[in-house]
Amino acid sequence: MQSTQVPLRGSLAAVLLIVTAACQDTPTEPEQPREPAAELSTAASAVASNSWITRANMPTDRVNTTTATITDAQGRSVLYVIGGRVSYSDANFCSAGLSKVQVYDASANTWRTRAPFPYPIQYTNGAAVINGKIYLTGGCTGQNVYHAWTWMYDPVANTWTEKASMPVAGWAGNTGVIQNKLYVLSGCNGQLGCGTSTDLFFGSYNPATNTWTSLPLPPSGSGHLHGGSAVIGGKFYAAGGDNEGLVEVYDPATSQWSSGRAMPTPRESFASASVAGKLYAIGGNRSSDFTPVTTTSVYDPATDSWKDLAPAPRTSGLAAGRVFVNGKPRIELVGGPRPGNNSQYIP
Repeated sequence: MQSTQVPLRGSLAAVLLIVTAACQDTPTEPEQPREPAAELSTAASAVASNSWITRANMPTDRVNTTTATITDAQGRSVLYVIGGRVSYSDANFCSAGLSKVQVYDASANTWRTRAPFPYPIQYTNGAAVINGKIYLTGGCTGQNVYHAWTWMYDPVANTWTEKASMPVAGWAGNTGVIQNKLYVLSGCNGQLGCGTSTDLFFGSYNPATNTWTSLPLPPSGSGHLHGGSAVIGGKFYAAGGDNEGLVEVYDPATSQWSSGRAMPTPRESFASASVAGKLYAIGGNRSSDFTPVTTTSVYDPATDSWKDLAPAPRTSGLAAGRVFVNGKPRIELVGGPRPGNNSQYIP
């Protein structure tokens, strides 16, 4: 654990949001997820593409959560929603966190509660699934209290286990999985605004050896804090955040970064997920003035292009994850107050 003083950027303390694949939120999924078996038919199974539908409310009003999707023993998508906080009412935006873990069954459209995270946690680097277990890193547990820790959740045993820590503390970062290794881009050692590249961290974690390996930093010198990420085609994509919408791509085969087309609307604090080889960016705030962004945008690496889609149902405090309903992929978007804090996007 590392404690660091954090300067607040004007009104940003009231609106900063985490996604995981986070934001997220990421939020990200395994590189080659197992497609669930045929699921129970639901009223939501025959809706138009490029549209949002409302699903069962998340039982707790909360923002700044971390999400990860597990395929359960019955072959159904189960979205884990971890930590967060109730609202932004407290100016100390990393205090008053939650340890709750609530689970959404996408086919049954129901929620249940699982073992809580060991501490109140928010603004993590996201979470991802390797061999059926959830790995989560970083985050903050109080004002100016940031962490380098790595935690593993076993859904069968319903237990949390602490693993080897990252080399530095980080928060609001991005996570993905490539060949059963966890890739994390984070930074600033707990500082709100990134300074030099020495404040950043990019590396991989190998669960088989419980070890971290530091890797080359993005050439922009950005940690893409409060941005989004996805693993597509065996490469790690980091988009937006505190860097005016840049898209940077890491290829583990060459250990080098390249650039993609920048986001047409630079944004941070948005939810992200990947479906069918594309990166979706949902909601968030403009990087320049923190104006809410209502669009859902998608990046296609094959054409290196962005496209705007149906407007996001909400813009604040969001996290997202890919789920399957009746064998077809969708994006589950959670966060905010009830009613309407759980929506589903049909690509």
